Amino acid sequence: MRIKIRKKTSLCEEIKPKIYEVTCRLKIKKEANREALKNDIRAITGVTIVTSVSGSEHKTEMHSYQNMKIKFQPYQMDPADFLQRLAESLRKLSPRGVASFDIMHKTLKRIEL
Repeated sequence: MRIKIRKKTSLCEEIKPKIYEVTCRLKIKKEANREALKNDIRAITGVTIVTSVSGSEHKTEMHSYQNMKIKFQPYQMDPADFLQRLAESLRKLSPRGVASFDIMHKTLKRIEL
């Protein structure tokens, strides 16, 4: 038996993805599951990575304040429009423990790959 494998070439253009990062200050209810909350944020379309900023946590009797860096790919959308959509999605997470949030627009930057 003889098997012949043909070499196929395809047209491939290299397009660098546009990845951005922004810092968001979250006010989280004490009883909230933070890992589940981070997973919920990661599930937002376009969000790629969510990390807690070390040393930024501040706790009170009722809430915990935490800065999180959110990396995202806006997919044919202006980053400002994406941040608006991100804010709408974060508002929907209030039953999961997000009491309030502040997207720090001045921290928005493009990540070079």
